[in-house]
Amino acid sequence: MKILFLHGLESSPYGNKVRYLESLGHEVVNPALPKDSWPDSVRIASEAVLCDPDVVIGSSRGGALAVHISKPTTKLIVLAPAWSKYDVQPVVPYGTQILHCLKDDIVEYVDSVKLMNWNDGVRLIEVGASHRMNDRVALEALADAIDRIV
Repeated sequence: MKILFLHGLESSPYGNKVRYLESLGHEVVNPALPKDSWPDSVRIASEAVLCDPDVVIGSSRGGALAVHISKPTTKLIVLAPAWSKYDVQPVVPYGTQILHCLKDDIVEYVDSVKLMNWNDGVRLIEVGASHRMNDRVALEALADAIDRIV
């Protein structure tokens, strides 16, 4: 399956989540997103989505980008999406799945609750040991979310 993965602000295209997805046999398109320019990151993500992925996954700032570039037909999974920090409209496609750690100290869990409540057909899964969402349980939940969404 082809996945567009949009990494977080302090992450890179070669992080644990990308390596995990590749270990499951997925083709992962994971552009480098500049941390110092939101407009450039939006442009890069908008160009990358033209690869016609089966699913778009965004983590934290990458989750905000994923929400920003999604269309009603996008299959979307976001991890601790930082949409409110980047003033992104909180509109996601039906069927979007959100994974978020209740103890997240970087992106407030309540932002994911709002995203779920303001959109139809959105599933919020409380998982993970921290904002990084790179523990075994969080990664397995991500794999399960992919299986459910496609």
